This record gives sequence, C-alpha cells and structure tokens, in this order.
Amino acid sequence: MQNHDKPSLHLVSPVFISLFCFVINVVLAKSSEIYTEEVVYYKNQKNVVGYLARPIDGKRYPAILLIHEWWGLNENIKERARQFAGQGYVALAVDLYGGRVTTTASEAINLAGEVRNNRNDAFDNLKGAVEFLQSQSLFVIPDRIASIGWCFGGGWSFEMAKNNLGVKASVIYPRDFLTVSYNRKFNKL
Repeated sequence: MQNHDKPSLHLVSPVFISLFCFVINVVLAKSSEIYTEEVVYYKNQKNVVGYLARPIDGKRYPAILLIHEWWGLNENIKERARQFAGQGYVALAVDLYGGRVTTTASEAINLAGEVRNNRNDAFDNLKGAVEFLQSQSLFVIPDRIASIGWCFGGGWSFEMAKNNLGVKASVIYPRDFLTVSYNRKFNKL
C-alpha cells in the first residue's frame, strides 16, 4: 500500500532543483548595470581614445584590454566590452587605428599594415592602455589585467604576453599570426 501523504521523490526533485537553480542564478548573477564612456587612455602626438565599459556598483574588478580585429574599434568590439562589463570586468577596448574604422578588406589590410610597420607605436599604445587601467584604482584591481584579441588583435594580445607588457593573461582568438619559428618552439613543448 502506498503512502499518499508523502510526495514522491520523483515529483519533488525536479521542482526543488528548478527552484534551487533559480535562487542560485539570482544570487550569483553579475550586475547588468554598466557604465560606458569613451576615454583618452594614451597620449602620443594626439589623444588616443578607447571605449571603457564597467560595472557601476562601486566595487573593484579585474580588467580586460580588448584588441580589435582588423576592422578597427567598431560597434562589435564595443558590444563585447559591454558584455565583459556585465560579467564583472572593467573592459577597455583599445584603438590601434587612431579612430579609423573600415568595412572593406582592402582598407583593413592597409590599416593593419600601418600598425605592423610601426610596432613600437603599437606597443606604446598598448602599454598606455595598461597604465591607464592601473591608474583607475577606484574600480580596477591594478594587478589583475588581461588582454584578449580577435584575429589581428589576437596577434597583438600574444605580443603583449610575449613582450611582458603588463598583463597577467592573454587570450588569443584564432589567426595565423604565429611564425614558423614560434610554431617549432610550441611543437617541442
């Protein structure tokens, strides 16, 4: 004879699990309220402007430098900065093209080539971005800065790590930036 006074485990379990998951998601959810602005993060012959996105709750967070694809600092990279800020990071999307953005491959090749032909300027730009973030101690944990780059930017994220430009981690989205000599070194690991 079954006891109908006690709910069966297979009926309670899914309800309990669903409720538990909901509560955990609410408790652990990151703030979706973010602040965004264009900021001058580096000065050379002219001001270099990037896109900053961060949580607005007054806490300090790790920071991420976002390095754009060969199209430039476009709306796609700004959206990624907002996404990182929504997950609890201070995100600075840098501009290696001095305000220029393109949608054509031929122009992108030229812009990327200009940066590659002026590597020291690019390194100074990226170091300036790290120094800017380190100076934002009200909302950045200065010793927890990483870089992330897509395609063209992935190569520069790699260069930041390789040249010790002040980041603790570098994320590289696929691109054929590794030279033959680097490939040989990685194959030996």
